[in-house]
Amino acid sequence: MARKITVGALCALFVIALAWLISIELHYFSKLPTNPDYSLGRVHQIIVSHGSVRFATQGEVDRLRFAKIWAAIGSVCGIIAGFLNLAYRDFAQAAP
Repeated sequence: MARKITVGALCALFVIALAWLISIELHYFSKLPTNPDYSLGRVHQIIVSHGSVRFATQGEVDRLRFAKIWAAIGSVCGIIAGFLNLAYRDFAQAAP
């Protein structure tokens, strides 16, 4: 039972981290300006959604960087979950 919980938790971390990164990227793509906005402090150039250039505040840049780090960690967790599932075979389909 603990093995299923471990694999499930690793998969959940993968899905959550990936969904968070995708939601931030889409939000920044749709809401941030394409030109610098000095009055709001959006002067840092970032690239989102396959090469689209946007300008963000330092906080928004840090948030995107943090989400990318967690997406990488989540990807590693997803790979580990896949290998553990292959080793344990707890989620294998029953033979017909």
